[in-house]
Amino acid sequence: GFVQANPAQKAFLQNLYPGISEYSILPELDSIEIGLKQSLLEGRLQYTLALYDSDWKNRTTQSSVFNPASCNGPPLVENTPPNCPFGVAGSFQTLANDANVRGVELNVDGSLSDRWTAGLALTYNDATWDKYYNTTFASWTGPLQTGNGPPRRFDGNTLAKSPDLVASLTSTYRAPLAGDWEWFVRGDVRYQGRMWDSDVNITQSDSFTRVFVRTGVQKDNLAVEFYANNLTNDTSWDYIYRLPDLSLVPLANFATQGIGVLLPSKREF
Repeated sequence: GFVQANPAQKAFLQNLYPGISEYSILPELDSIEIGLKQSLLEGRLQYTLALYDSDWKNRTTQSSVFNPASCNGPPLVENTPPNCPFGVAGSFQTLANDANVRGVELNVDGSLSDRWTAGLALTYNDATWDKYYNTTFASWTGPLQTGNGPPRRFDGNTLAKSPDLVASLTSTYRAPLAGDWEWFVRGDVRYQGRMWDSDVNITQSDSFTRVFVRTGVQKDNLAVEFYANNLTNDTSWDYIYRLPDLSLVPLANFATQGIGVLLPSKREF
């Protein structure tokens, strides 16, 4: 739908996106999930398994629209319909795109002995845009379409920040110490697959594995613990994201982009 567009700008957008109107199409979600839960070995092993498939229709995304490159001069032409109806700041509109998210989730918990337990959690996820277009992305991933043709599409891209695989393995051992006190040690290994910076799929973060260890003594609700987070001091980025350069004058597009990263916490005790 239109976002803050005057009549001339609406006419330009209607030519670019046939069928666009004052209102955005309401998104629809069709989802199915099949699960299995079972306890085995007299309760010493439990697992849950789930398969899911979700279809998004008309999943709205906001996109920027600027005047054609021919309007950027010199001399700069703006607010001059029908060919250059926008100011240098451009306009926005919401676009309806389609996506599919499917995957499998597995959780397993078991007692290896009376004192030793372990657990596994795993999620495999396939998140894909079946239909996706975005004028902001199209303006800085290559030459623009000539005239008022439709924008470059990104059908088949992976949804941003959706790792294909996330897994964790946990194990805890407990034993008596003295009186009502017991000692314990716990280890966690966590894995995260690669993720794209944005829906346009420019670059990916690396997959990473991190180790967490904890040991201590406990009595009822009182515990004294010693821990090590990120034991191997893994420095892989948690995730990455794109950053547009807003310092351009005039701001005729978002062609200059950067990458921001979220750094992990360093090893700590």
